[in-house]
Amino acid sequence: MLYLSLGVTLLCTAFLVALTHFALSPQKAIYLVLGRVTIWRGRLGTGWLFRPASRQGTLVPGGRVVHTPYVLRLNTYDGSGQCVHPDVVCVERGIGFEQWRYWMAVTPYPFGQHEYENPSVFASHDGLEWRVPKGLRNPIIAAPPRRGEYNSDPCLLFCRDRLWLYFRQTTLTGLGKESRLWVTSSEDGVIWTDPTEVVASESDTLISPSIVFSEGTFMMWTVNASSWPFGLVKRVSTDGLRWKEGSSASLTGFQPDRCVWHFQTILDGERLHALFVSCAGPGGTGARLHYGQSADSGESWVVRPPMLPQSHRFEEKFQYRGCLLRAEGHANLFEVWYSGISLDGTSTTVYLPMVLMGDNLLPLGSLEWKKRSHKCHG
Repeated sequence: MLYLSLGVTLLCTAFLVALTHFALSPQKAIYLVLGRVTIWRGRLGTGWLFRPASRQGTLVPGGRVVHTPYVLRLNTYDGSGQCVHPDVVCVERGIGFEQWRYWMAVTPYPFGQHEYENPSVFASHDGLEWRVPKGLRNPIIAAPPRRGEYNSDPCLLFCRDRLWLYFRQTTLTGLGKESRLWVTSSEDGVIWTDPTEVVASESDTLISPSIVFSEGTFMMWTVNASSWPFGLVKRVSTDGLRWKEGSSASLTGFQPDRCVWHFQTILDGERLHALFVSCAGPGGTGARLHYGQSADSGESWVVRPPMLPQSHRFEEKFQYRGCLLRAEGHANLFEVWYSGISLDGTSTTVYLPMVLMGDNLLPLGSLEWKKRSHKCHG
């Protein structure tokens, strides 16, 4: 009882300090304290999530795949450390003041609160330890002024010696909601241009934009969740700003009761690799991660069965949007970042190296390859 009383006292004290010193609202102070507690528990190894990935093999008898990802410790602007929807690029020569090679865009999402879901940027030298670059203040996109409107679904692209960050904004209209896609760019990852609107629709939800650039053409895919089953839509552009009308892309491989919900892709030669998130109903019911690929510029996709079991508490409610990069010098090795939602609504983003065997993407239990190679491709 003594330890319990002491713990409650310390928690209340921390809450009051955060509330008064930082002039926070009670709600934001709660997120700040709870977020710090979860980070401390993870660092102390008390089992809040799980231990870091082992260096052992990941296949056990019976062929079941066991994945042991690394939890990302991100200093989000809201103080919770909870975020979703990672999108990562790797610039081989590095950019910015410290020549950061890995760049990531995410949105904080503490316990499912949309008002904090504003694109934020982090940088890393290895893809595991992330920092806010010197001179950058998150979020780089401010929250919309009206209650019920929010930003989400960032997509990061390195093209023409610049970082491009696309994001989705949900706005309220007299008839309901409207979805808009915006883009901002930066040469150093710190100073970003004013956002430019590129697509708007009241009939297409424009969920989870993913953009690649090849031979002078930008290609974008988004998910339209305006009616069930949801569909994948492809658009093209010559400048990344003006986009043609979308056309439906075909998908094969999902179970009859499932459809696409979120999506991310990279171009590797003539083939597109992708991470899909499927769901079994509106709102992301039973969401799971899948690997898929396309050999016809994304007009049609073949999707594999769910690639990871929901083995950990952080993904117990559902697995959420992820992204992948191919590791240069390793033909079948990929780096994967994805987010998950626990039963209590906590949002967590993790890192997991994976290997492509045939048409299946399987978890890899070792980081030895990162010690031998510091190059990446995406």
